Amino acid sequence: MPKHNYETESAEAFITGAEERANRHAVKQSEDLVQIGNRVPKDLRQRLKRVAVNRETSINAILIEALENWLKQAEYQEQNRSTAFEDDGL
Repeated sequence: MPKHNYETESAEAFITGAEERANRHAVKQSEDLVQIGNRVPKDLRQRLKRVAVNRETSINAILIEALENWLKQAEYQEQNRSTAFEDDGL
């Protein structure tokens, strides 16, 4: 495989190529994956790509981890939330 000259490539091409290489080496989470589609700001996507490349992982792995953490917190808050109709002990 020829060595890339990253100085002549655009930043986008470099990031895309690096992301593809990281994806080839990423550990697959599960065979039971489904696709979801969402739109995010372009700068957020670029930041996400850079972090994935730097950590030698995939965007998908980062998104799964972030969503799992966010959902754990949200579910914990739901379980520990009281309502006006609950007995307050008075």
